[in-house]
Amino acid sequence: MQDQWEDVERIDQLGKSRDKKFAEWDSKYGKGNWRLVWKVNGEVLDFLGACALYEEAYYRFLKQKPEVLGALLKEASDIYDDAPSNIKSGLDYKIQETKLNHIQDIAIRNTVKRLGLRFAGKELIQIRDKEASHPLSMILSPGQVPFHDPGLIMKPERQGWWKPGSVESFYQSNRILQARQKIKQYDMMENNNVMIIGIAGRSCSGKSTVIKALEKRYEGGVLHIDQDLFFKKNPGNQERPESLMFDQMTKALRLLKERKSAFIPKRPFTEDFVRKIEPSKIIIVGGHLLFVNKELNTLFNKKIWIDVSDINLLYRRLKKFNIFSDADKKTYEKYFGEVSQLDYVVNVVIPESRRYEKIQKDAADFVLDGNLPQEDLITAVENIMKT
Repeated sequence: MQDQWEDVERIDQLGKSRDKKFAEWDSKYGKGNWRLVWKVNGEVLDFLGACALYEEAYYRFLKQKPEVLGALLKEASDIYDDAPSNIKSGLDYKIQETKLNHIQDIAIRNTVKRLGLRFAGKELIQIRDKEASHPLSMILSPGQVPFHDPGLIMKPERQGWWKPGSVESFYQSNRILQARQKIKQYDMMENNNVMIIGIAGRSCSGKSTVIKALEKRYEGGVLHIDQDLFFKKNPGNQERPESLMFDQMTKALRLLKERKSAFIPKRPFTEDFVRKIEPSKIIIVGGHLLFVNKELNTLFNKKIWIDVSDINLLYRRLKKFNIFSDADKKTYEKYFGEVSQLDYVVNVVIPESRRYEKIQKDAADFVLDGNLPQEDLITAVENIMKT
């Protein structure tokens, strides 16, 4: 079965009951099978998306209230919501170290930074409506600060300690609990034909992330074959087509398409075809040089190229290498020597991948933006699979 998200209900203020409610939803729907979103004009926003609108309201308010902004900067060394430890969050909404979500303090800090200003006072000021003593607490309370586009607040507005039309009213009124809904698989899962989908892209474009997500969502209905398994024992430059056994990959996919068993290497760089695989209704093949071979291309029902910028490639590749185990790094050094990963990416991966980029994009049926958020990219590939 494949998953879709379905609205369950609008959620009342969570407050201190947050963890209790989360445990309740885990029990009812299963961990990972529910989520909180904010709906705005039919669009679904995650927590960070809601925080961006929350922050925008503060930005416009303080820009239009120079006297409030001036007092804040003059008197505050920093601000917090429910605990002084909130300052550890800095500008990052994802850092929520207490049992209560605190957003207004982070929104105000980001606003001050966006305005090119900084706190110059000596007092750590609490911004928490009537619960705090400083006059700025009420003025800058999310229950008092008006939302910059009240027409976006879902009706009827939720009622609570906040004013109608306020930032907090948006946050509370537009929040929805969603749960995964099992739906019938695509028609391609109901017939006996084998569909082979090729997903190619430069290094760290997001291929593996997409494929792993699809494997999980299809609950065993997808066979994943990694192009890297077909590297030769002595591949030479791993970024070039001659490092791969395309003839063996083509042979294996042809057998699987005919609903026959095939043997593929268990590991890269071995040329030992000892792993027996059986055909599946959906086979996804991923690799960075997948579409350079014309004969192999004829076996794909759909060819998807995931594009990625040089800067993202560099960032993701270095980040990935830094979390390698020592054993992985030794394997890397065995084939590439002790050249630094940065030098290798800049001088080999990027120019070589550029060399084969156009031919592969031209061969692809679909070109997707690998710089998109992961969930958007996964959804885009799923939509292609439906067509």
